[in-house]
Amino acid sequence: MTGGPILLIQKRLTATDLKKAQNRMSMPVKQATEDFFKFLKPSEEAIVNSEAGMTVRLIEPSRDVSTVVFKRWKMEKTTGRTSYMYVFNGKGWGDVKNKNALRESEEVQVWAFRVGDQLAHALVRVPS
Repeated sequence: MTGGPILLIQKRLTATDLKKAQNRMSMPVKQATEDFFKFLKPSEEAIVNSEAGMTVRLIEPSRDVSTVVFKRWKMEKTTGRTSYMYVFNGKGWGDVKNKNALRESEEVQVWAFRVGDQLAHALVRVPS
């Protein structure tokens, strides 16, 4: 990625994005912007696609900075098809959603940018 921040996705938060048991915010590939697929370097893509994922900084709506895991999940469907989504997960995501009092159906954007050479993200509330 070169230049400034790029919008990865704009979505409404779902109940599963906020459930403690789920512990993740999903970013379905089919809902992502075209830029979504251009922002990762090949070395980062390998890490994000791994089981462990990639630890990244996330600027929260409160403007606090947290650490979350960013990874790609493979979703096997009962139809035999496979779909993919990217997620923020781990304890960091739980802290972000609680600290910022995120709500179901609230619209948010996820932006990607670089601080030096390091990938970072921002979660932004879309005013209603």
